[in-house]
Amino acid sequence: MSTDVAIPAVHNDLALFVEQASQVHTIAKALCNTSFVPTSMRGKPDEIAACILYGSELDLPPMTSLRTIDVIQGRPTLSANAMRGLAMKDGIRFRLDETTETRCVMSAQRPGQAWTTVTWHIDQARKLGLTAKDNWKNQPGVMLIARATSQLCRLVAANVLIGATYSSEEIRDLTPPEPAKVQASKPVSPAPMYAEPELTPELTQAAPPPEFEESEDQMSIFPATRAAIMTKFAEASIKNRDKRNEIISGVLGRKVVTVNNLSEAEGRAVLEMLNSDENWPPVEGAEAGA
Repeated sequence: MSTDVAIPAVHNDLALFVEQASQVHTIAKALCNTSFVPTSMRGKPDEIAACILYGSELDLPPMTSLRTIDVIQGRPTLSANAMRGLAMKDGIRFRLDETTETRCVMSAQRPGQAWTTVTWHIDQARKLGLTAKDNWKNQPGVMLIARATSQLCRLVAANVLIGATYSSEEIRDLTPPEPAKVQASKPVSPAPMYAEPELTPELTQAAPPPEFEESEDQMSIFPATRAAIMTKFAEASIKNRDKRNEIISGVLGRKVVTVNNLSEAEGRAVLEMLNSDENWPPVEGAEAGA
């Protein structure tokens, strides 16, 4: 008598599944970086393999599975169109009785059975808080058809869907939005105690005195004030430094050897004279080389 014991069929099925899964994973690794793979699965051969294997249980070809199966919150789902397509492949008929932006009436019939009809109205969507979502705002009629389709499929094609009883549209509608990511604020550099105004060749008037703890008598001349003074001298064709210092010394009543050593208050006094004195520019020594 033979002692061979036959392996139960379930074990044979499991062994076949393991072999197929290994082959599918090899294919998934070859596809994972191509544009034919959805972005959410790009570079993830394990996810791709699982999608293809799940699709095979729904009698979907591998590439069709990648296009029609969405994994939302760890749950495989099909679009409403894909659900209807699988049901029609099983001989179920669908009939769109009415469709508007506010109402959808759809019917389905299994072979040899009566028609089953469902109605989806925009008020139902509003009560569920769906009408505030962008897809419901932009195409309410399409979303009503999707809802009616998935409801009908649950009623007449549960044996075909094998657990994929809620459409991807429904799952997305019921999924709360992710909390907005709070971006870490960039460190803000402390504002300078005094922001110098932009220097331009046309600047001839000194800026208003800034808020500063020191007095203008203590502060060195601001670059903007110095630039304004030098612009006035250039307009008067006084290019000789000694001549400039002589004029400034006459205004301040002390000897000046460089404009850089003036205080801001002294610089403003000189600039005020250059802007307002009727005797400016002086006639003598005003030539370019003086």
